[in-house]
Amino acid sequence: MSAPDPIARLTPLVGRWRGLSRVWFEPDVLADESPVEGEVTLRLDGRFVELDYTSAMQGKPLTGRLTMGYYPGRARWEVNLIDSFHMGRGQLFCTGDSTETGFRALGHYPDGQNGPDWGWRVVLTVQSADAFTVTAYNIEPGGPDQKATEMVLERVK
Repeated sequence: MSAPDPIARLTPLVGRWRGLSRVWFEPDVLADESPVEGEVTLRLDGRFVELDYTSAMQGKPLTGRLTMGYYPGRARWEVNLIDSFHMGRGQLFCTGDSTETGFRALGHYPDGQNGPDWGWRVVLTVQSADAFTVTAYNIEPGGPDQKATEMVLERVK
């Protein structure tokens, strides 16, 4: 008997969501807290799950998309992030492992000053069929994970 497809663990999230988005630029110093709305959809016959979301950052509109897939050939999650605040015109590609409640995936981005790349860890945690969280951690080269963003979402009924 083969193991269940990890992507199937996220398919119950399909639907509309609402909650809070928080951003930190420094450890333990909340820079912004704004309402967030999102929609989770399946793509390509259930091969991928997408979260499209809208929020704000310090009063300015923010939109984004998190595309999530599990690649059996490499036994890993592959996650792509685009948004109108953090990424500009770039895309952040992260890879990682399943957790008991979702996944954690790590990507890297340039520091903008010709230094070493920084890390960006995305963690999706499913609390129930009606609640999940997407948390991202910024990782300075050689440093620990520091919470950077968090979306706490509840199903719109």
